[in-house]
Amino acid sequence: MTITRLIIALILFATPMAYSAELRSLKTLVWSEQPFSQIDTATYEGMEDKDKFNFQTNRYLFLKATETALLKVNWTLGMGSLVGEKLVFVKDKVKSALSKEEKQEQTAFENMQETFRERSHRVVRNVIKALDRNLWEKAPVISRSNEFGVSAAVGIQALGGVGEKGWGRIIDLGLSFGYHKETKSLVFQIFLDREKFKSTMMKAVFIAGVVGKAGVYIANQKDSSQAPSRKGESFYPPMIPGFQSTTPELVNFGGSSGLTWPPSPLGDMMTYTTTLDNDALLRITISPIMKGFVRISSALIPTNYIVDKISELTKFFSRSAPAPLCGRMFAL
Repeated sequence: MTITRLIIALILFATPMAYSAELRSLKTLVWSEQPFSQIDTATYEGMEDKDKFNFQTNRYLFLKATETALLKVNWTLGMGSLVGEKLVFVKDKVKSALSKEEKQEQTAFENMQETFRERSHRVVRNVIKALDRNLWEKAPVISRSNEFGVSAAVGIQALGGVGEKGWGRIIDLGLSFGYHKETKSLVFQIFLDREKFKSTMMKAVFIAGVVGKAGVYIANQKDSSQAPSRKGESFYPPMIPGFQSTTPELVNFGGSSGLTWPPSPLGDMMTYTTTLDNDALLRITISPIMKGFVRISSALIPTNYIVDKISELTKFFSRSAPAPLCGRMFAL
């Protein structure tokens, strides 16, 4: 349900909407056309007015959809719910032993519940601020973006280094589900990320193990049916978000953790940068307004080869399908 809610929110976000004063409302933050945290806005200020408008529109709609999804998913309130249940148990015990203090206990419990709600909102606020920082840093890409979605990947990594000297790689295989708003098409991708150590801001870094990633992506995909092959960088900061991958056409950021040495949370605090090769092994777009309705492409495998193999499989299964009983009898 968590992924479903996030996907629905992103699709609603991608639907063309007017950017008006009525829309400028967030539940956990007071909306502002300025960054929610201190950041250099020189890149944004150098953009044309039309691009600034598009950036603010996409920025607001993305943050609004993300905030709505986060407030609905259970994990944002998990800690508060768990502690709340324990307090209910304790409260009931107190009430049975000291019934005369029932009203006082009820009031105290309600105050604690409000504290948990505030805590969950504080978590959401911090996530939104971190995402907003990423959006401002990539303002030109966000202003031209036309595809949005969620992604998840799992991979292996072993890398280390000092300064700009190091060794090692990260190889991830992932899935993404998104929405291309210009062609109104749903997009499904299987992608491969290959990363190589570039530098670290720490004195030295080493990490190895199996790592999982989950996040959101924003892309400028001119041809919605063409599988992309992109080059850029990935940055792993010691804070939210856990990773940030960027290319001239893509921004992808989210959480990252796994079974590593050093173990989490120490492994999650390692700070380093890698080069990135992002290839869509398979891209499927489904749109009622596109010619062909369903299109398949790959950045590494020739499209004709994929189509031929699908055609061969279709013919094979059509020949292998059981014939009616009377047909079998005549064949015999």
